[in-house]
Amino acid sequence: MLKFKMLYLQAQHGLSFEQSEHLVRDRLSWMRFCGLSIAEPVPDASTLWDFREALIAKGALERLFDRLDRAIKDAGYLPMSGQIVDASLVAAPRQRNTKDEKEAIKAGKSADEIWPDQPAKAAQKDTDAREKLSQQLVTLQDTERKNLAYELHDEIGPCLFGITVDARAIAAKARTLGPVDAAELAERAQAILDIVAHMQEHSRGLLYRLRPMALGEVSLSRLLDDLIERFRQREPQVAWLISLPDELTSCGETVDLTLYRMIQECLTNAARHACATRIEVTLAMLDPPAEGAPGSAKSQLELCVSDNGRGIPVGTPPGLGLTGMSQRVRALGGRFAVMARPGGGTIVRACIPVELLELADLDNMGSPRLDEGLS
Repeated sequence: MLKFKMLYLQAQHGLSFEQSEHLVRDRLSWMRFCGLSIAEPVPDASTLWDFREALIAKGALERLFDRLDRAIKDAGYLPMSGQIVDASLVAAPRQRNTKDEKEAIKAGKSADEIWPDQPAKAAQKDTDAREKLSQQLVTLQDTERKNLAYELHDEIGPCLFGITVDARAIAAKARTLGPVDAAELAERAQAILDIVAHMQEHSRGLLYRLRPMALGEVSLSRLLDDLIERFRQREPQVAWLISLPDELTSCGETVDLTLYRMIQECLTNAARHACATRIEVTLAMLDPPAEGAPGSAKSQLELCVSDNGRGIPVGTPPGLGLTGMSQRVRALGGRFAVMARPGGGTIVRACIPVELLELADLDNMGSPRLDEGLS
């Protein structure tokens, strides 16, 4: 079965026998498809060629490929053009409205305002379809990043640990040999340990960029404070003015991560690109507007990051960082603005409607820390 799966991968990707052998050894996803563990041997190119010729001689190769194609399609995958594609779709609500109703929706009116005499119809209409779809996409993106971070942790961590154990065993064994052999073995073992240390550092960096390790495990106030403290340590020449709520637990993972990424992007731009010497970060919880007043009935979190750096030149198109921040905030029903600071510099401001949660209410409580096994 192992050799047949390798032949199938070879056919789907148009590979030579040598390439098939190498990629099965190299790619963890291919190992899992073939049912291999890290330490198990992989059939070499010659063995794979002999197996293929034997199947062809018996007229079984095409029949077996057809059976596997059917099994993969029945499982929800579509093999074609040398690829296996698995698509996740997010459905947008379908609505049929009159011209006047569409104009009212564009004007920002609620369903109750558009159909005051038809409560049943109003309950079925979604006047915030675009915003809800955007929120679904942001949530899906964050979930995918979280899953990728856990997979990276679960695959690389044990591998690095196993390499470290083997390298230390080699070094210990070298001490019992003659001086020439011992020196060579010790040198090779140290080279392995150096590579592992580099991979560990790189993996921690990837995990940190994909998902803050403490998200869902500590309060939002502490999460943001730790983030800012790391910037303080890297940029000691900058004057920092920080104002965060003392006991802000959580506003849900999507909002928490949006605030985290916003501050991370703003501080990176201010310290690294704008050459600022003074950075101010303010996060405040605003009460809901009075009953009858326009706007959301929820509490609002207002974030403001300002610096005295070079500022953004007039006419400069927004970069990926600012565009991403704006899209995330607006997808959550919030407001986002970038403006010049009087006297020089930049001000980034966002206001997001939120509902406070306790940490115990979060779905990801009890999940392992992503940096475990990588130290």
